[in-house]
Amino acid sequence: MELPVPVKLRPSDAGRWTMCTASPRLIYELADQLPDTNEAYTTEGSDAHEWAAAKLGEGQVDPESLKATYPDMEKHVDGYVKFCQKQIKGLGPDPITVVEERISTFYNPDQTGYLDFGIISGDSKKVVVCDLKYGAGVSVQAKFNKQLAIYAMSFLKMNEDLCDFTDDTLVTLVIYQPRIKGEEPVRLWPLRYSELKEFCNEEIGVHVEAILGHDVKFSPSEKTCQFCPVKALCKARASYLLDGVSPDDNAIIDVESEATAPVFPEPNALTVEQLGKVLHHRNDLKKWLDSVYEHALNIADSGTPIAGYKLVAGRSSRKWTNEEEAFEFLRSMFPKSEVCPPKMISAPQAEKLMKDKRTTKRKWDRFEELVTKPTGGPTLVPVTDKRPELAPSTVDVEEEFDDTGLL
Repeated sequence: MELPVPVKLRPSDAGRWTMCTASPRLIYELADQLPDTNEAYTTEGSDAHEWAAAKLGEGQVDPESLKATYPDMEKHVDGYVKFCQKQIKGLGPDPITVVEERISTFYNPDQTGYLDFGIISGDSKKVVVCDLKYGAGVSVQAKFNKQLAIYAMSFLKMNEDLCDFTDDTLVTLVIYQPRIKGEEPVRLWPLRYSELKEFCNEEIGVHVEAILGHDVKFSPSEKTCQFCPVKALCKARASYLLDGVSPDDNAIIDVESEATAPVFPEPNALTVEQLGKVLHHRNDLKKWLDSVYEHALNIADSGTPIAGYKLVAGRSSRKWTNEEEAFEFLRSMFPKSEVCPPKMISAPQAEKLMKDKRTTKRKWDRFEELVTKPTGGPTLVPVTDKRPELAPSTVDVEEEFDDTGLL
């Protein structure tokens, strides 16, 4: 397949463009409205990959500099390196091994991605493809991972002339993510080559064909839009977030017209069904508004004025130029108790002190008598939340009137 030049279908973005097939073209069309960004890994992630590659014999780094910058990085990188070395030893003689190699995707030779680690056994019966994820914010799983499947299929296609692959060739896809707390760093997805081909055709290939044929659609959702670079500008996302908010169910926000902003109904005018829709999008709406603001701020800061707005210095609070000198100056005029008024520690802070000092049971019991934890105010959450449900508040109208002396 040959993709039109403007369209970028990067393996790392496959989770988005296979769901929202209209997004690649929109990103291209709005490219001039986006601030310049570094499309490579973050500096930290890039350094982790380079250090791992160096330990596996590909490239060089300054380990002392990396240790000084990232005190905990080496132990995470070493774990990944040991995993890779174990695969090299375990797959027998004469394996084909690649480390941090740029490879062409199976759906377009001009579209490339970086394969962190791949190995094929000498008899072509086993293949391991591993992707190092150094991020600690979002847990990444191997099973049904489209980016990982693209790397694996592309790696096999790249070597099919050298190897005797069969439909029964075992392909093990691996995510190695060492910094997610409470999870094992290694996540596996073992499958046969025939299963990998089927997955790549149904979950990736058909979407590439749709994009090529311009048979595309927008599919906004929290997951799909999370890392999309044009999420602040996308009308489809705005319409999705306003579903149930606008009194007109078919209304789509029009950012190109000179009309005033959409008119939102009063909360008490919404049905319980509409309230549910609004609450469902509550957090997404906040994120969207924040992303719109950040995008506008970046645009304005780069020199493009935003209609009706201007850049100004934000609010700030006065602070001491030198706190020690300020203390000496004030202490010369006022008692220390007025310059540094005491503040009683909180109950959790006191609890920590008591645990550290191995307090007797009698004093511990007295401490618990002095501590109370009021019930938090009611809050609405999805029914999937694990907290127990509260009974609705009920008010006796006659009793309320009796208390006021009106009855």
